[in-house]
Amino acid sequence: TEGFLLPYKDIIPPDVPIISTSKGLHSETLETMAELVPRVLGRKQPMAYLSGPTFAKELMEAFPSGAVMASEDKKVADDCAHLFHCGNFRIYTTNDVIGVEIGGALKNVYAVAAGAAEGMGLGVNTVGFLVTRACAEMNMLAVAMGARPHTMAGLSGIGDLMLTCMGGASRNKAVGARIGKGESLKSILEERKKSLEGVAEGVATAPAAEKLAKKLEVEAPLVMALASVLDGRANIREAIMTLMTRPRSEDFSRLPHLKEEEVRRRCAPGPFNMSGKEWAAVAAVQAVALLGLGAAFFLRKKNA
Repeated sequence: TEGFLLPYKDIIPPDVPIISTSKGLHSETLETMAELVPRVLGRKQPMAYLSGPTFAKELMEAFPSGAVMASEDKKVADDCAHLFHCGNFRIYTTNDVIGVEIGGALKNVYAVAAGAAEGMGLGVNTVGFLVTRACAEMNMLAVAMGARPHTMAGLSGIGDLMLTCMGGASRNKAVGARIGKGESLKSILEERKKSLEGVAEGVATAPAAEKLAKKLEVEAPLVMALASVLDGRANIREAIMTLMTRPRSEDFSRLPHLKEEEVRRRCAPGPFNMSGKEWAAVAAVQAVALLGLGAAFFLRKKNA
C-alpha cells in the first residue's frame, strides 16, 4: 500500500529492482502495483512481478511448482527469475505485466465465488463452469487494459485461478464457503481477524473489480454478482439465479479475442501515425472550433 511504501521512499535505491508479490487493485484508484509503486516513489523504478499457482506451504516443502516473473525490461525479468529458479521451482518470464497483475488480482475474487458454490453443496459441474467462465471474464478485463490474451492461458492466469478456486489452502475459497453456508461476511471477517487465518484479498478486490469493469465497459457478470453479494445488494441464491437466467449467447471463449480486436482498432495508428483516440480528440476540437466560428458568423450577420 501507499502508506507502507512511502516511509521507504528515500531508502530504496532507484536502480535496485523491486519484486512485487502483492495481488490486488487499489480500492479507490484501481491502480495495480505497476502503477502505484512509481507514483509513490516519484520515479521510474525497476520492477518485476511474481505470480502463479503457488501455495507458500507447498513451496516450503519443495513440491515441484512453477510461476511467472513479469517485467517490461527483459533483463530485469531474467535477473529476478534467476533468484528463484531451482530444481523444485521453475520460473518463466514475460513482459506482459498487465496480464500477470490482473490475473493475480482477479483470481481471488472468483475464488470467493467458487468457495460459495462449494459451501452451498453444489457439485464440481458448477465449479468447473464457474472457473472456465471466470478465466474468460478476467481475460477480457486484462485485454481491455492492454494485456495479451494468451497470458491467461498460462500459470498467472488459468493456473493460479484453478489453484485458488479448487485448492484446500485457499483463504479466499474458505471465506466463500462460509458465505455459501449462510454466515454473514462481517462475522467471518471478524473471526478471521482474531485468528491467524490470513487475509482474503478477494473480498476487498471485488468492489474494485466491479468499478474497473464499469470503467472499461466490459461485461463481467461474475464480478458484478459477487460484489452484489458481498455488499448486501443480493444474497448468494439470488445472484446465482440472475447469472443462470441471463440471455443465451455464443461461446464466451472467443470474447477476449474479440476484445483484443476492438482494442487494436481503437488504438491503431491512422494518418500521421495518430491513434484512433487521438483522432477522436482532434475531431472533437475541430467540432468545437466549427461551432465557435458558426456562432461568431451568426452574431456578426445579426448585428450587421
